[in-house]
Amino acid sequence: MNADQSYFRKLRIITILMIICLVVTTLVVIIVYPENTGKNGVVSWIITIILLLFYLFFCFYLPFFGSKEPFSGAIRHGTSLGLVAGIAWIFHMTILHFVHLPGVWGTLVTWVFMILVLFIFGYAAYRFMARSNHLFASLLSSVWTSMFSILVLFIYSWIVTLLFMPWIEKILIGDPDYLISGMINISDYTIHHNIESAGIHLLEAPVLALIVGLIGIFIYRVKKNVIHK
Repeated sequence: MNADQSYFRKLRIITILMIICLVVTTLVVIIVYPENTGKNGVVSWIITIILLLFYLFFCFYLPFFGSKEPFSGAIRHGTSLGLVAGIAWIFHMTILHFVHLPGVWGTLVTWVFMILVLFIFGYAAYRFMARSNHLFASLLSSVWTSMFSILVLFIYSWIVTLLFMPWIEKILIGDPDYLISGMINISDYTIHHNIESAGIHLLEAPVLALIVGLIGIFIYRVKKNVIHK
């Protein structure tokens, strides 16, 4: 087994273990907090589990991408930038949960981190396009960057939610969505909020990465044409 094959097999094992941990944790907590199995929470966790299974299917075939250039380079590139984006997500979540931000500062911080993460997604495609001049591999780099970053974020969100449940409950007790959620117990809603948020991120991140990846590739090609004139 050469170094590339070993890298992608290890990456597959790591990502599959991450997803299994997320699936098991999600299923266990909805049993412990049973309002999530009722009509007010069932849709969110089912969608989230389905999306995680899609991620699992993709990760299972990582060695396949690793056996073909330039796709192997795209996955390597995306993994590195995905870790950077995941750390950005972690900083954002930590600030929102544990730092008191008055007025519009919370919204401003969210926008700053969102723009930063989208920039990382777009940069993944831009940078790999500069290296390979391959459209689909560059888009793969952008999409994988987003997928890997969301797996990192989801694991961190479960750690924070389960370790600091009373604190998170105090934050969410006044959430307008809680008041209209139909859930009675704030603990159950806290779990629901995390699962629903994860599902949204699991779905939206690759779509947004595809869009900003195309923008990044377009910028690269425009820049290349301008330089060559």
